[in-house]
Amino acid sequence: MSDEPNKGLQSPFRRKLLLGAAALPLISMLPRPSFGAGPATATVNATGLAVTDTEVTVGILHSATGTMAISETGSIQAEKLAIEQINAAGGVLGRKIKFIQEDGASDWPTFAEKAKKLLVNDKVAAIMGCWTSASRKAALPVFEQYNGLLYYPTFYEGLEQSKNVIYTGQEATQQILAGLNWIAKEKGANSGAQAYSILGTAPCQGHISGVVDVPNACATLWLPTEIFDFDIMPSSVGPIKHIKGDIQMPLSPDK
Repeated sequence: MSDEPNKGLQSPFRRKLLLGAAALPLISMLPRPSFGAGPATATVNATGLAVTDTEVTVGILHSATGTMAISETGSIQAEKLAIEQINAAGGVLGRKIKFIQEDGASDWPTFAEKAKKLLVNDKVAAIMGCWTSASRKAALPVFEQYNGLLYYPTFYEGLEQSKNVIYTGQEATQQILAGLNWIAKEKGANSGAQAYSILGTAPCQGHISGVVDVPNACATLWLPTEIFDFDIMPSSVGPIKHIKGDIQMPLSPDK
């Protein structure tokens, strides 16, 4: 039998090729400078965003004060915790996350103003912010005008989509239908005259909506958040009636 195949395997070029292939796993273990430094981020960053070789800046925009602070404080804390954990794990693509926090102050025009400041002045790569639909809708034209990116951290009413918003929560049917199924199964809402009410708040006008898959299944009453600007706890003297617009509510006598 001919020795030509064996000679081919033992040729100098073949040996060098096999040795090179064996060394490939070791290359991945070399420190990054061994590969040669690429162009600096500032050189290739055509977006003008606040991204450097070591850091990426994002915005946090929630209500730290005002009526909605009680709801949005949890989002602020969660986002800061996530940033801390990501940085502890090495950051994003080797870059640590820096955040700039602004206060929407439970005022929807302020959300639009602060969003513009973060996008135009601070040039953040993205903003985690808003909580109410009203604040999101007020800020949305700013994000679309300046091609910013908003991470909206909670559920919403649906009927809206934008390439500039990542909606992280469910829309209405994804919440309500599951709730109706539970009510029907656990509380027997399909029988008799039973009805269950869900009380919620909406930052815009008050309205009543119903879901009528089955009779008397569910009625939802939405109230404007302004009612929570007043203390509704009755005193020892007893509650009194306070009229604000079309809304009547019991209040302490000293209000």
